[in-house]
Amino acid sequence: MSNKIGRFEILSESTHSEIGFVYKATDEVSGQTVALKTIKLDLLGEQAAALVSSVQEEVATSKVLNSHNIAVLYGAEEIEGQLCASMEYVQGNSIATMMARKEGFSVWDLMDIARQSCQGLDHARGHKVVHHSIEPAKIMVQWDGIVKLLSFGVSTMGSLAVNATGNAPEVLHYMSPEQLRGDPLDARSNLFSLGAILYEMVTERKAFDGDEADQVRQSISEMTPPPPDQINRKAHPVLSQVIMKALAKDPEERYQSGQDMVNDLERCKESPVKAAAKPAAPAAPKAAAPQKYTAAGNTPIAKTEVPAAKAVASPRVAAAAAGAGTSSRTQKTSPSGAGELSADAVVKAVTTRAESPKMSAATAPPTLEPPQADTSHGSVDPMMDESRTTNDKAGRSFSEINELPPMKEIYVAPAPPPASEEAPPAVDAVKATVFNNATPEKVKVQPREVARKAVGEIKKTPPKLFFYSIAGAVGIILIIVVGIAFHIHSENSDDDPGPAQS
Repeated sequence: MSNKIGRFEILSESTHSEIGFVYKATDEVSGQTVALKTIKLDLLGEQAAALVSSVQEEVATSKVLNSHNIAVLYGAEEIEGQLCASMEYVQGNSIATMMARKEGFSVWDLMDIARQSCQGLDHARGHKVVHHSIEPAKIMVQWDGIVKLLSFGVSTMGSLAVNATGNAPEVLHYMSPEQLRGDPLDARSNLFSLGAILYEMVTERKAFDGDEADQVRQSISEMTPPPPDQINRKAHPVLSQVIMKALAKDPEERYQSGQDMVNDLERCKESPVKAAAKPAAPAAPKAAAPQKYTAAGNTPIAKTEVPAAKAVASPRVAAAAAGAGTSSRTQKTSPSGAGELSADAVVKAVTTRAESPKMSAATAPPTLEPPQADTSHGSVDPMMDESRTTNDKAGRSFSEINELPPMKEIYVAPAPPPASEEAPPAVDAVKATVFNNATPEKVKVQPREVARKAVGEIKKTPPKLFFYSIAGAVGIILIIVVGIAFHIHSENSDDDPGPAQS
C-alpha cells in the first residue's frame, strides 16, 4: 500500500470493509490530521457514477451544519479511482467499540449519549439534512465526554447496504423500514436508527438480528422486538418505553424530534416505580387502630376502640408488634433532655437485670404471651401497660421515666458506709469498667532534655550516611526528570493508530 493518496499522507489504517478503507492521514495542504474515508469505485461497477453524484449532492447540503455534536466534513472528491472524503479526526471510542468490550452502560451514560446524539440530529433536522447510515461505529465519544456523529455529508456511502445480498452488512441492522422501502427520509428515520442502537446498548443484543441480509430486512419490516426491560431486568421502565416508541414501524408513531425523545428520557431520573406509574397494591385490613403516645413515650394520648369483629389478629402477633415498637422507642434519649445517666442508676439497672431471670423489654425479644391489659382497647405495648404494679422492679426498663436520673446530677458527699453494706465486688467491677474514663497521667518530660537526646542521636549518625541519603535523593529526582522528558518526547513523535472511524 502506498503511503500517499493524492495530497493525503497515510499515517495508519483505522478500519476497512470490502470496498473501502478509513485511514488516519495528514492533509499536506492544510497540515491537518484527518480521517480519510475511501471507496474503490471500480468495485461498484454501474453503481459508481450514481454514488459519486449522490455524495456530491449530500456534501453540498451538509456544508451548513455547524454543531459540536457533528464531526466536520472538510470535503469529498475522486482521487486515483477512489472516492475520498476527509473528515474531522475524533479521538475517543465509538459506541461499537464500547459494546464490543461488554463493559455495560449505566442509565446516566445512556441518557447523556442519547441527549447529545439527539442534539446533533435536531441540528441536522433544522437544516433538512438526513443521515443515511447511522450505526454504533458512527457515534463517537471523545475523551472529554462530547458525543460526535460521524459521516454527515457522506453518509450515502453506506446506503448501498440497503440492497446487499448474502451476509448482512453491519449498518443494515439499524436502517428504518421506510429506508428499506426506498421512501423519502426525514429525521424520524434517524431516530429509529438511534433507538436500535440504544436497544443494543441496554440488552447487548441487536433489535433486528440475522445473519443474512434478507432476514434482517424482513425483521425490520415485519417484527417488533421484545421490550428491553423484559430482556434486561435492570433496565429502567421509562427507558424501555422510550426505545420502543423510537422503534415504531410507522414514522407518525415515533418521536417527531430528538428533543421530544430527550424530554421523555428525563423521566428516568425518577424512581422506576413512580415513573412506570404502577397501581398500588390494596392495603390489608388493619386488626387494631394505632395508638399515639406522649413525648415521654409511656402514656397513651388516646385509645381508639376497635370493634371486636375487626380485631382478628392473634394475641401473639399483636404482642410481638408491640414489643418491636417498644424496642425502637427505648433506644432514643428522653425528650425531656435527660441524656446522661448517673453511675449509680446505670449500675443499678445492670445489676438488677443480671439478677432477674427475664430480659428487659428494651433488649429482649418480644414475649409471645398476650399482655395482661384491657383487651377491649386492642393490643397494648407491655411497657405501656398502666395496670402493672410499681413494685415490679425486675421487669422495668430504661424507658420508664421515673427510673431516669434528673437533668443535672447534684453531688452530695456520701457518708462513710457501714462495713456490712459495702458494695459487692461485682458492682465495683462494673463501675470500674463502665465509668473509668480518666486517662492515665502522662509522665512529664522537659523539652530541653528531649532536645538534648535528639541532638545526641543525630551526632551518633555517621557522616557518610547523610551524603548517601542526599546522593540517593538527587539520583531519584534525576531519574524522574529524565523519565518525564522521555515521555513527552515519545508522545510528540508517537503515531499510534487512532480509534476506528467510518
